[in-house]
Amino acid sequence: MKQYKTILVGDGGVGKTTYLTKLLTDEFRKNYVATLGVEVRPVVVKNTTFNVWDCAGQEKFSGLKDGYYIDGKCAIIMFCLDSELTYRNAMTWYREVVRSCGKIPIVFVGSKSDVEKIKVIHHPIYGQRLTDPPIPDGCDYVEISTKNGDGLNVPFELLLNKLQ
Repeated sequence: MKQYKTILVGDGGVGKTTYLTKLLTDEFRKNYVATLGVEVRPVVVKNTTFNVWDCAGQEKFSGLKDGYYIDGKCAIIMFCLDSELTYRNAMTWYREVVRSCGKIPIVFVGSKSDVEKIKVIHHPIYGQRLTDPPIPDGCDYVEISTKNGDGLNVPFELLLNKLQ
């Protein structure tokens, strides 16, 4: 079985750990518990194991994250669809992953697609939400809901397609 070290990053509170928990156990956590440092959890998709390094999103752990990225073969960068700040910060996470890992397959994930008041990605003039956010060339984008389970496997399927 093939195995890939997968980096999961984004600001604190965007739902990274909740996403993995829902994907692996079908349990939805409402309460926020900050990840300390990193947690590694295996996700199996089509006879492939993604060893997901769920990295803390809080600034106080920022000095450690470069060590977590070493030998990363692919990445998921997560932001909340109800927080424009987490989207803007996703570009910083992207630059850090590319600086540490080079050009690897990356999927941007907009979480909380079930939220009624989506704030992310507004047209600068008209104020309306765009269909897809602008993301770097070669990266994929998907929206998920850990609350209702929409699209949870899609990021890993997209990564698998690029890794094969």
